[in-house]
Amino acid sequence: MSIYYTGFYLNKVPTGFGFSTGLALINSGNSPVEYTIKISNTLLTGITSSDVLGGDVPDKTIFISDDLINDSSDNDSIVKVVNPNDSGVVFVLHKPFSNYSLSPPNGKHTGHETARITVESVSSLGGVDNNIIIDISGQRVFVQPQPKRIGKFYAVTDYLPNSQVNIQYNWSVIQSENYVTGFRVETFSDSSFTTPVSIATYEIENNINESEPLFGKYDSFLDEDYTITLQNLSINQNYFARISGLNVDSSGLQTFVTGFTTYDPELDNTAFSGLTPSPGSNLKFAPQIFQISKISDSEVDFDLLKFLKDNNGGSLDFTKYSGAIIKFFPEKKPFAVYKADLPKNGSPVKGAINFIIPNDKTFLFSTDATNIFKMQLEFENIKLYGLGGEAGSAVGDAKNGGPVFNLDNVINNAQTIQYYLYKDTDSVFYAGVAGGQALLVTDNTTSDTKNIIIPGSRINYITDVDLRLINPNP
Repeated sequence: MSIYYTGFYLNKVPTGFGFSTGLALINSGNSPVEYTIKISNTLLTGITSSDVLGGDVPDKTIFISDDLINDSSDNDSIVKVVNPNDSGVVFVLHKPFSNYSLSPPNGKHTGHETARITVESVSSLGGVDNNIIIDISGQRVFVQPQPKRIGKFYAVTDYLPNSQVNIQYNWSVIQSENYVTGFRVETFSDSSFTTPVSIATYEIENNINESEPLFGKYDSFLDEDYTITLQNLSINQNYFARISGLNVDSSGLQTFVTGFTTYDPELDNTAFSGLTPSPGSNLKFAPQIFQISKISDSEVDFDLLKFLKDNNGGSLDFTKYSGAIIKFFPEKKPFAVYKADLPKNGSPVKGAINFIIPNDKTFLFSTDATNIFKMQLEFENIKLYGLGGEAGSAVGDAKNGGPVFNLDNVINNAQTIQYYLYKDTDSVFYAGVAGGQALLVTDNTTSDTKNIIIPGSRINYITDVDLRLINPNP
């Protein structure tokens, strides 16, 4: 029987890490072939007990495996059956070597590894092929290479009531043979990176399985995703960030962040590769407009405050918003009807639309550059009925109706809520039906109540009206 000799060299691998190469078994025949792969003559030279912690030098640092998710590092033999016109792979791996010294004595910084792999093959028809012998050589080093560039570094900026402005950083190792023991994520308040806000270090957890490298896997850190989150940051503050891989000796190239406001975004090739140019994205959180639709055919004493709260996760903290747009539509009928009901048990008269903040509650909000939170109500095919007045039996005995809109006058320091009404030509607002005067807008929560009074009549047209500017005494 002839023996074929070949060989290959395993790249330099720092102690504590693992790396692999693959041996492809290709069956181009007409029947299955059983391969027996054996490894022998494994030897590590150039390293003595004085070079390692504890003095325990591994006697075998190269082994073979069926896959890269390995449970055992002492395989001496693997049997694989490969079907016709198919192939299989056996991996050649560096055995973990975790008890290395960062400063080995006597100036020693390297060890040499050798092994021999023998491949035997037997056809299912009984034929025996020639053995193939592969000599393996490698080098185990103590000095850590500089980490390579980190990829897929992006951030999602958000606001949550319990954590205020938060930035979720996400990244991955996208280059093979990247020997990192951790990452440094730096956040600054300026694009020149002179004013730090946070310098966070993310340490890679050591593997406890003795069959795995101390750091990462045998395919380096490929497909490993990482994330950290900064909390309690400020609204309308500039934030810029960068990341670098770390090892025991140095830090790697810097990658600048790509920013998003939605989770699980799609990354372009630049962001994926980590080649986003400096300074990257500004991660500032700017308040947005809260937009929502109310679809209903019939409502009584509609509570706008509760509707907004229910659609904000049950919270009255609207700090992430500088305004709200609420659109009203009918669900199935041509018109939706919102009306105010008769008060019960001496309770205050309500409006068809109500935004009243209880005295024991606080409505938190942000504003635009003019310190205004714009509450914009848009009506399409909606009929609003304020509580009707009552005609009296004698002159001057008529009772006024209730408000169509019952809206709080909210002032928080210099910040205010302003209300804007929009309606299409088919929507109508009714006030004071059945006699007397009625109220379009009231504020029931301040001692200085100023009612905007209009004659009891049908309002045919309102568009883009700041209700604070309506003359309260027409």
